[in-house]
Amino acid sequence: MGLSLASEEHGELLDGPPNGQVRRAPLCAGAILSRLVLGALLVLGLNGAFAAAILLTDALVPNAALKERVLHFIAAGEITADNWPRDFTGHTLDRYSDCTAVSTNLVGPAGRSAVELLRDADVVGPLPDGREACAVLVQMANGAPLPVLNYFRYWHGYQILTKPLLLLVDLTTLRTTSGILYLVALAAFFVVTATGRHALFEGAYLALGFTLLTGAENPNGVMVHNLALLATFAGGILLHRVARRASPSRLFFAALVIAAGIGFIDENYVPPLAAMVLVLASISSRRQAGCESPRVLGETFAVVLFAWAAGYLGTMLLRVGLSALLLPDPWAGAKDFLVQLLFRMGGEVPWETHGVFAPILRNARYVVMNPVLPIFLIGTATVVAARLAAGWRFVQRRSASYYLLIAVLPLFWYMTFRNYSIIHAYFMYRWAAFSVVCGVGGLLTSLQPDRAAVAAPRLAGLTRPAVIDAEE
Repeated sequence: MGLSLASEEHGELLDGPPNGQVRRAPLCAGAILSRLVLGALLVLGLNGAFAAAILLTDALVPNAALKERVLHFIAAGEITADNWPRDFTGHTLDRYSDCTAVSTNLVGPAGRSAVELLRDADVVGPLPDGREACAVLVQMANGAPLPVLNYFRYWHGYQILTKPLLLLVDLTTLRTTSGILYLVALAAFFVVTATGRHALFEGAYLALGFTLLTGAENPNGVMVHNLALLATFAGGILLHRVARRASPSRLFFAALVIAAGIGFIDENYVPPLAAMVLVLASISSRRQAGCESPRVLGETFAVVLFAWAAGYLGTMLLRVGLSALLLPDPWAGAKDFLVQLLFRMGGEVPWETHGVFAPILRNARYVVMNPVLPIFLIGTATVVAARLAAGWRFVQRRSASYYLLIAVLPLFWYMTFRNYSIIHAYFMYRWAAFSVVCGVGGLLTSLQPDRAAVAAPRLAGLTRPAVIDAEE
């Protein structure tokens, strides 16, 4: 007999006679423990596959050919000494991150094996005069040796795409293609997760708001940001499809795999954003299936957030552990990581003097100062006022509150990694922008035509709630 989890307040039910469904007992501690152990093994296996993918890429892509391509990009002006140019919209582009990514394993000792390249993951370091990243990389055209910065703990999965593709296409094409794919995934994510009466309009409106608040309207942006964001929103779309009829256990394993995959592509640019996207995708999927039960939605929120922690943060930790084990002195590598971690959590930033909430204020400033924000908020107020005038009412307050819970998630990251959040606010502000968009999404989805509020109690007793497959 199949087992199902009801999407309303009826709890977990066994399929049975029409007049007699039986409540299933909660999972026992042993069953929960077995799933946690299986999840841990799954993360270990995934990271073994991730490391193998990097090793294969480093073994197959000739380093000399990659250097020739980068020299071509410098000569063609695709890589310049400007780390922070402005695009046609006025947004600052983070070419620093692109140049750092392109330089991975490029200027270190020659003749290293694939294992040594995985261990080192070195990039160009700063020059004595203070020049960094792009300004250093362009010096490669002069044939002079470049300073190397060992990033053993920061090898990124995007190189399984960038290293071979850069041998075939130019850097601008890769930036533009990844940017267009990201915009498509972004728009699709907001459209499929919108739960309001006019889902297409609301999804498009939220996608446009996030795009303009983060400068994503320029596809020729930042390659590594595009790839990380593409993986995040594509993963959200995938989890949205899985979550519609998945049991808590299946949802946990699906979210864990997707979160680990996002963490593999890039661990720096989207940690809490990945959590926000995956939780929002799952909550909206449950609601679209007809579930407004606080118990089920709260369970979904907790399960996906825990899966993100296990998958994404577990991948980050295992990556550091493997990199340290490959060093001549593993303890020195572990110690270096701990020192860097503590510095990023509590190191002082002399030029930022806004007190205890400096990390939040620093990132919020990028969003608040964006000239698009007032337009976005005025547009939201106009839509809400028009709907209220047409007889709509706030009838989904309880479910919409989950959007606010999602919106506050990055605040914990900002306050935990204080130093890192202040220094890298030039890309971390995207999480604050998503919080604004998420809050607007909760506001819009809570508005429904007043007749829906009247009809819902009458129909509730006549229709069977949608069900979600549970354990087999």
